Amino acid sequence: MDKPLEKPTLSRFGSLMHSRKASAVSNTIPQTLSSREKELESELVKERTQRIVAEKKVKTLEAEVEELSATLFQEANEMVSSARQETAALQEKLELMEQRAAEQGPAGDLDTLHKENARLRERFKILEQRDNDRRRRLEKLEAASKRVERVRALLIPR
Repeated sequence: MDKPLEKPTLSRFGSLMHSRKASAVSNTIPQTLSSREKELESELVKERTQRIVAEKKVKTLEAEVEELSATLFQEANEMVSSARQETAALQEKLELMEQRAAEQGPAGDLDTLHKENARLRERFKILEQRDNDRRRRLEKLEAASKRVERVRALLIPR
């Protein structure tokens, strides 16, 4: 079943332009039509130049985005690399410290704990002494404040 070849139809714009050419108005005023055609042609040239400029801008922006993306990925890779190096260094340090702790054995840990305990007890005594000193100063200030209130009461009649 062969279909007979159909005559190609005009697009909407083409049919609009075709109908305008066939209209009675266009036959009566040929100068206006040619000036209109010139006007449309100049607008078309303007639109094409604007499109070319816009396409150049798009290409420039795409190149800039590509460059920025490449830079971003490069920086991200550098950050990941430095983080991995830091992690490796810390892991190595941790393993070394664990090895030293294992070599010292539990006696070394116990000795360290006793020293730390003694240091903390000394620090606690100092903090208690400071707290007692502050408490005494606060009591003196409260007593002085009460005396000031009594003097005010005597000086200001009610």
